[in-house]
Amino acid sequence: MPTSSARPPDPTSVAAWSGAVEAGARGWYSAAFTGARALRSDPDPIVRSLSSSLEGSLLRQLGRHDAASVRDGVALRESGLGRGALQPRAVDAVVDALVGLAADAIGPRRTSRADVLLARAEDVLTENPGHSRVSLRVWWVRAEVAMARGDGPSALSAASRAVDASQAFASDRHRIKSRLVLCAARLVAGEHGAAAVDARSVRVDAEALGLLPLAWAASSISEALGETGAATVRGALEVAIRSRGGVFS
Repeated sequence: MPTSSARPPDPTSVAAWSGAVEAGARGWYSAAFTGARALRSDPDPIVRSLSSSLEGSLLRQLGRHDAASVRDGVALRESGLGRGALQPRAVDAVVDALVGLAADAIGPRRTSRADVLLARAEDVLTENPGHSRVSLRVWWVRAEVAMARGDGPSALSAASRAVDASQAFASDRHRIKSRLVLCAARLVAGEHGAAAVDARSVRVDAEALGLLPLAWAASSISEALGETGAATVRGALEVAIRSRGGVFS
């Protein structure tokens, strides 16, 4: 009998997870949390893992790193890591969980732990190539770890790899997120002029597509760079996100 991760996924559950992801990307946090939490009892452990990783990501975006690490820990437990060969669907779940835990470690400055978790994710991907979405997430968090250390060159290298990899994606969201990470890396590396141009461009593109969390993050970079009016823009975006259930800690 095939394991749960080897069975074809229930299209209803996958659609529910995808809908929750899309809601979160647009800043509809209440809807995204509701959708993800509804999948906690799904019979498919991979769906449960992916939805827990989504909860972790949403919590982390709002600054709740401790709560995020709990959900990412659940995601790793459900993913099937350490229970034999991974089916293709399980690879994404395992890497999502490991990358989420690595990102959770950045908030409390546990960058060595983040390195270990990212290395485990990279090992899984080396053994199971072809998983572009989660591979891109590894580059994002590699850049974020370097930024947390103040290592501008390493941050730029990882972020540039992410931008290059994202060009193969049909998803505007993944391309814009990669550009945002590069923008932040340029700020850390002292490339303030390029970072300012990038931040404005990312914000405009993100707003045009309704990707409010990315637009808010870009406006925060503009504010950090002292751009006139950036604080007002960031504040307006924060109010809009709060109205959708996103309360920053």
